[in-house]
Amino acid sequence: MGKFMRYLPITLIVILFSSLFVAFILVPVFTAIFMKIETGKEQVDKKKASKIFVFLTLIAVVFHLIGYFLKSKGYHTIANIAIWGIILGVLDLVVIKPSTNIILHKFLPWIENVYKNTLIYALHGKNPRKFIFGIIVTLFLSVIILILRQPHVVFFPSADPNYVNVFIEMPTGTDIHRSNQLAKDAEQKILKITKKYGGVVEAVLTNVGKGTVDPMGDKTASGTSTTPNRARITVSFAEFPDRGGVDTKVIMEELRAAVVGVAGVNITVAKNQNGPPVGPPISINIMGEEFDKLVEIQNQVRQEIRTSGIQGIEELKSNLDASKPEMVISIDRAAARTYGVSTAQVASTIRTALFGKEVTKFKQGDDDYPIMLRLDSTARKSIDDLLNQVLVFRDQNTGKLVEVPISAVAKADFASSYGSITRKDQNRVITIYSNVLQGYNADEINKKLESLLKNKQLPKGYEISFGGEQEEQGKAMAFLSRALLVALFLILLILVAQFNSIIIPIVVLGSALLSTIGVFLGLGISGMDFVVIMTMIGIISLAGVVVNNAIVLLDFFDLTKERMRLKLGISEDEPLTREALKRSYC
Repeated sequence: MGKFMRYLPITLIVILFSSLFVAFILVPVFTAIFMKIETGKEQVDKKKASKIFVFLTLIAVVFHLIGYFLKSKGYHTIANIAIWGIILGVLDLVVIKPSTNIILHKFLPWIENVYKNTLIYALHGKNPRKFIFGIIVTLFLSVIILILRQPHVVFFPSADPNYVNVFIEMPTGTDIHRSNQLAKDAEQKILKITKKYGGVVEAVLTNVGKGTVDPMGDKTASGTSTTPNRARITVSFAEFPDRGGVDTKVIMEELRAAVVGVAGVNITVAKNQNGPPVGPPISINIMGEEFDKLVEIQNQVRQEIRTSGIQGIEELKSNLDASKPEMVISIDRAAARTYGVSTAQVASTIRTALFGKEVTKFKQGDDDYPIMLRLDSTARKSIDDLLNQVLVFRDQNTGKLVEVPISAVAKADFASSYGSITRKDQNRVITIYSNVLQGYNADEINKKLESLLKNKQLPKGYEISFGGEQEEQGKAMAFLSRALLVALFLILLILVAQFNSIIIPIVVLGSALLSTIGVFLGLGISGMDFVVIMTMIGIISLAGVVVNNAIVLLDFFDLTKERMRLKLGISEDEPLTREALKRSYC
């Protein structure tokens, strides 16, 4: 999240420094060279304009012909630039110059006159108090409207999916051929739906066994790890302009309805993630020390959520794989000592049988190819063949070769174990996570879940917290709120130093606070979502613009006061009355 957000202040700093360079260096230079004072009565030099028009026309024709015969796009580009120069020149003569005269000599003076009359009215008698009271009341009303409307809180704006992933997860230990068959069945259902939308769907790609991990949910597995019990089907859509108005969210919901519901199989449908990298919309962390207790609490939480009737949860999944099958080879140490067999011999033989052992290399040119020795595929899948392997070694006492089958000193037992153990802040943690169905708000669902679980009795040393998108949303909100307060505090210090006054900075910061009226009214009246990242950045930007305008206005106000004192012959010790100001404007 921090890596995502840091580009914003860096970009703003570069832009602001660049704008200062342009304002202080480039603008005066270009103004001195190109700008002329116009009275509105200047006549267009038709002879000069005609020469420019003919010159640009010749360039366009010549370079188009050269580009046509040489089959080169570069010449066409130069000709197109010349044509645009002709079009802009005509627009300047016919539209821009007449419009500019109207705006400068009619519209802007009218705006200034309206502003002057409004200002005189606002400063007359007790009107200033009325205006201030009305603005404060409007601020409180905007906050009340926002609270009553309760807009949905969204971490990052949601867009139509560019592609959709269908993740299929079967119990650990499932044969890859079974996973492949289930993936084919799901693919047929998906193709039946996508066929209706023609060119909107560009491709359907299926992966089985590798590259199938859901990056939003399972943080313990690598995206390239081999998982024979998983499959992923990716449905990619055409670019937005080529979709013909088709809403890809609707297609995603149709796919979800078609593929879910297979017994014993976890199937989730997720769209591509926008914005900063965050976890799933719903993510509940259960932390503690004893794994068995964590599993018990996890089961209780999942059951409570299922029976609570909270809508919008796609499917609760856990990052804990508690049923990973394994075969335990137990060695009878007494029998092993009797036969003179060590545990290392047994382990090495079984490992060589299953995974192989490099016995030599085959060299061809500059390349070396290892030659591996192991059991064939049929024997590797047979427990009897594995345990009936004969250990051949020389007895140190007699010097004779001894042959002992592994089954004489070891036996195989089937068991299940945990696939992985995740820790957070040095505590073991199990995460329950899920996507949110289309049309539901993740923030509202998380609030319901918090209300459901906040009174749950937990053993000492165990706790439940919310992570994923909810956690990142809280961090982003706190970070941006702190950034706004720090920015306002720094502005306050700079203003106090600049104006040598505490009243002016308070007025400036008060204008920044009052500027949020439009934000609150806009969200409350329109019913738009409160997008944490975008709205908070917008509020900070708005505060900066309002503060800048207030500083310019107050600085101009001080400059105008000095000019009025000089004009009216009033010294700095004498008050500049309102009546005197009115006389100077009238």
